[in-house]
Amino acid sequence: MNSRQPDLCVGIDFGTTYTGVSWNTPGDNFNGINTIRQWPGEAGLEDKVPTVLEKDLLLDPKVHEKRLTSDGHEPWAPSTIDQLHELVTLYLSQVYTHISTKIPELIRADADFSLRLRLKTWDSLTIDFIFSTPLTWEAPVAHCFKDIISKAGFGEQKLHKVTLGLTEPEAAAVLTCQPKTVGRVHKDDVFLLINAGGEATDLAFVKAIANTAGPLTLAEVNPVSGVGVGFTRIDNQFMKLIDDRIKKHPKARSELPRNFAFKASQSDDFQCMKRMLGPKIRDWADDDEFVIRVPGLEKSYRNQGLGIQGGNLSITRQELESCFKVPLKEIKGLIKEALGNFEASNRRKDKVRHVSCVVVSGDLGSSDYVWERLAAHLNVLANEANSCLAGSKVRRVGDDARTAVVKGLLHDRRIKADALREHVAQANYGIIVEEPQPEGSAPSKNAKQYTADTTIFATDRIRWLVKSGETIQVGKPITLSITKRLEKSDQRKWAEKIVWLKSKSSALPKSVKDGWKCGMKELLSVDIEVHKGTKLSSGAPTGWNKTAHDKCEFELTLAVGPSGDCDVEVSDNVIKRSE
Repeated sequence: MNSRQPDLCVGIDFGTTYTGVSWNTPGDNFNGINTIRQWPGEAGLEDKVPTVLEKDLLLDPKVHEKRLTSDGHEPWAPSTIDQLHELVTLYLSQVYTHISTKIPELIRADADFSLRLRLKTWDSLTIDFIFSTPLTWEAPVAHCFKDIISKAGFGEQKLHKVTLGLTEPEAAAVLTCQPKTVGRVHKDDVFLLINAGGEATDLAFVKAIANTAGPLTLAEVNPVSGVGVGFTRIDNQFMKLIDDRIKKHPKARSELPRNFAFKASQSDDFQCMKRMLGPKIRDWADDDEFVIRVPGLEKSYRNQGLGIQGGNLSITRQELESCFKVPLKEIKGLIKEALGNFEASNRRKDKVRHVSCVVVSGDLGSSDYVWERLAAHLNVLANEANSCLAGSKVRRVGDDARTAVVKGLLHDRRIKADALREHVAQANYGIIVEEPQPEGSAPSKNAKQYTADTTIFATDRIRWLVKSGETIQVGKPITLSITKRLEKSDQRKWAEKIVWLKSKSSALPKSVKDGWKCGMKELLSVDIEVHKGTKLSSGAPTGWNKTAHDKCEFELTLAVGPSGDCDVEVSDNVIKRSE
């Protein structure tokens, strides 16, 4: 449970295509969830601002390497991870600068807020910044992102705090799986949320903890799953379509603006048509044409082979629909796979569980064309024999489709207890400890024996605290009692190391050496120091009746968040210097 009561909560959904910011004032009478709609430049009055930088590319080294070696039609990417991090920091610092002036301005101008709040400056406000993270990010990437957030200015003031909140599908689930969308809810009702965003589509199975006609509290049922398919994949398909035309008329390439296919895919006209496809233009024939104005293309230019007339690029309805074909196929495959895993889990647990309601949200989910085809696909699956979708309702998020994630971040904080009470660990988390070496075992290179103590300790053992697939109770961190042995000559400070391993195996490595071989990574190194004045217990006595070493006994708590990041706290007799 989050006991901190800030003046202001700010939710940030840093997205591949757009970034959204929400805010509310939990301690004020006027505490509804607001979104920033005033943005500088061409964004104007929008509920999101375009994200020029792609977060998956910028922060995940594997995605970055793949993009650099791609011969596709991608925008330019810097050549090193450090350069990429600098660009993300720069982008987020601009977001921070804007909201640090805009939000106080909005509060001061609105008499519904208390006078106490309206008189406060940005620096004097107690603020919680809550960031969502993509489902595809692993814990090391999430911790890297947390460092970038701090460098961008978030949390730099004494009263400001930064946390990684729910993952994108979880945040969307918290907002969308509410009675106004799904109707009256009963305990253990299961919901499937499909959050189809700009770069990825994520699925989450959650269940209601109690009967309610009001705000829901939820628990994850299965680990959330995702695939890298979103609104931007349609852009890629459109670029391929345009490049195929150019290949048939290669001489025209020199007459066109540089990166013509990419510019066409990002044009306002194409982005608008992409969203309009559906009932609004249902009566159009397959060969009816859409006209796209491409930036940089001369108005006098024409090329019949390329479909360009008077500086405008034309595509047919059939061609536009073809751009949706591959993304829809992959999303349908993800849904079928996730339902198969859900049903397999039911069989293993000897349970009979059905999905009460399916909710579709996100940028791609806001498309009428996508919604119609997903709804039809879900109905087909529901009619299959023994389907867990039998009798389920299919709902679409209305006006909140594009802002479900950023609003869900704050909705999770509006009630005294987190709306998402349980989540499923996506990886294993452990701590490197010192343990007595088993009798008869081969001597270890990392063995240590303290003065006047016959016990030999192995200093490279791993104690696994959280295992992949386990249910994590929100607000209930794991507490570990640790005894740190210190020679009289040792400094009264050391580092506790938290390690992370992406593995579903039940046989986890027991030593650091074996862990490295399995791909284990050091997630955190927490500097600890004995609190001045703390009385340490004594180790084994020497022959002169003096203790040979001291023992510092303390408690360490580990909290693993939905985003995969973890926070460490220690008991009062020691100090956590850095993390």
